[in-house]
Amino acid sequence: MRAGRKWAAMLLLWVVAMPDGQAGAPVAGLSVQGGDGHVLAATQTEVEIDVHGMVAQARVTQRFVNPLDVFLEGQYRLPLPADAAVYAMRIELDGRVIEGEIREREAARIEYEAARSGGMVTALVEQQKLDLFATRVANIPPRAEVRVELEYFQSVGFHDGRFGVVLPLTLRPRYGESAADDFAALIEQPQSGANVAGATMPIALKLRLVPGIPVQPPESPSHRIRLRQQRHDFDVEFADAEVMPDRDFVLTWRPQPGAVPSLASFRETVGADTYLSVMVVPPSQGKARLPRELVIVLDSSGSMAGPAFAAAQQAARGALAQLGAGDWFNIVDFDASATAFRPASLPVNAANLAAADRFVSALRADGGTEIAGALRLARSLPTVDGHLRQIVFITDGAVGNEGAIYRQLAHDDDPARLFMVGIGAAPNRAFLRRAAELGRGVATVIEASAAIDHELTRLFRRIDAPQLGDVRIQWPEGAESYPQRVPDLFAGEPLWLTTRIANDGKAAGAAIGLKARAPTGTLDALFPLAKSSEARGIAKLWARRKIAALEDGVALGDSPERVNREVLATALAHRLLSSQTSFVAVEKRVRRDEEAELAKAEFANPTPADQIGFAQTAIGWRLQLLIAVLLAALAMLSARAARA
Repeated sequence: MRAGRKWAAMLLLWVVAMPDGQAGAPVAGLSVQGGDGHVLAATQTEVEIDVHGMVAQARVTQRFVNPLDVFLEGQYRLPLPADAAVYAMRIELDGRVIEGEIREREAARIEYEAARSGGMVTALVEQQKLDLFATRVANIPPRAEVRVELEYFQSVGFHDGRFGVVLPLTLRPRYGESAADDFAALIEQPQSGANVAGATMPIALKLRLVPGIPVQPPESPSHRIRLRQQRHDFDVEFADAEVMPDRDFVLTWRPQPGAVPSLASFRETVGADTYLSVMVVPPSQGKARLPRELVIVLDSSGSMAGPAFAAAQQAARGALAQLGAGDWFNIVDFDASATAFRPASLPVNAANLAAADRFVSALRADGGTEIAGALRLARSLPTVDGHLRQIVFITDGAVGNEGAIYRQLAHDDDPARLFMVGIGAAPNRAFLRRAAELGRGVATVIEASAAIDHELTRLFRRIDAPQLGDVRIQWPEGAESYPQRVPDLFAGEPLWLTTRIANDGKAAGAAIGLKARAPTGTLDALFPLAKSSEARGIAKLWARRKIAALEDGVALGDSPERVNREVLATALAHRLLSSQTSFVAVEKRVRRDEEAELAKAEFANPTPADQIGFAQTAIGWRLQLLIAVLLAALAMLSARAARA
């Protein structure tokens, strides 16, 4: 019996302490230290962002530090905004700067591998997903530091009367990622040399905000910040001396009353072409409201465990509280499988709402994240005649098979509108945005520590307001614009349009025509572009949106081969990182002899701040094993007590 208890205790310890991944791989979040207390290898990220009007330009610098006596190869997953147009990359060593070159993806990898084998300092940046990039740096000399810089443009967001930018700083483990998507699977093991644990150090941020219109001081719901104001402009830094990249950085700012125009237009001329980026703010259509059937889809998978799931449960209750007389509702809970609260929706009354609250309170977070099955179940529920079905999907988006879900949404001819609500410190924003677009809804993100009820009230205020449907845009002759499939518009949710006009003379006197179905009739408006403001980066933002539109076409049945060819041509023409292109930089100098050792460090992304020890997606088995061990130990103790 004593041996049995010892076995159970050892197994329990193994379950709790065992790292994820394969044996021999560096442990995520673990800083291995030498005898003098120094970390064996480290990476630190510095970010500088300049916001001018509706365009943000960012420089991300990663410092790879090698305090070892051998050469090192470092590898790191770098999250960036989903709409980031990454256009430049360089490495710096010993004061020398080597500019990166854009290459076809496989050619870039071959060039990197050759330089690595040849002992030259080299860096490679590849796109894994819309918002996730892999950085590799080889032959970092002993006791040296290599800096890798990336530059990108992104559009400034505008939602609910607030402008904002988001900088992803970490990532949540995603369920269902195939081996081809796994970062470790993309990296060939060095022919010699041992694995070395790598640590991610605190992040530094400098942001310059030049809004172009009078605004209130910016705020951050995610971090404590320090502001310095110079007339209408602001300098922003972290208020804390050390900030770990364990949550997304969010900065928002409100315009002064009356400062938001109904249209904001920006232009850039490159060669003979003019590129336009246009934000159209839909006019208010009053407070008319249609009866609604609300279907809440609640993610109770393992990645949600901890504060994120408590916030999600509160969000579900808050969503129910927004319903009124005449509305109907249902709930779908899902992890590895999906379950409906009732076979069909129920009318809103006190008894039904109380039963729904008990259903939500009894849920526990564990298991996988099978979003596709939950969407199918929500959309297959019987509809309520005369009611507009709105599906509010509450999740962290920790899913790896986004493509299959996009295809499902693109092919479903469902009148229901899909609204994605991201919960947590580091939700999968790219997935949330794209799924909502395909579902003709909007996406919103709520920090687990935020005022859930307040955020949900804002969301429902937006989706309660009458939408502009059947939106049609009339561009000048010869324009190539994106998005080509214009979504419905909701109150407080502007329409962003980008276009290329081949002849600058046509652009000078051009105008945009907008027609849409509104509750009060037909909206027919004309917006002249003569007063467009000059701005850098518009051409690259247009190219980035074209690439996204091309890749969306695969979900709609376009030939993947043709799409890949067009993506490659567009990315090379505009010097952009994409699914078909990568940046590679090589220092034309041999630093490591062929026989010299090359160690490898994998720098793990810090765990999101709201993710507890067992709250990793797809490790429900570990929780089950832990429970089994505890039950076995309890059974042994009970048997011993019975014999006594």
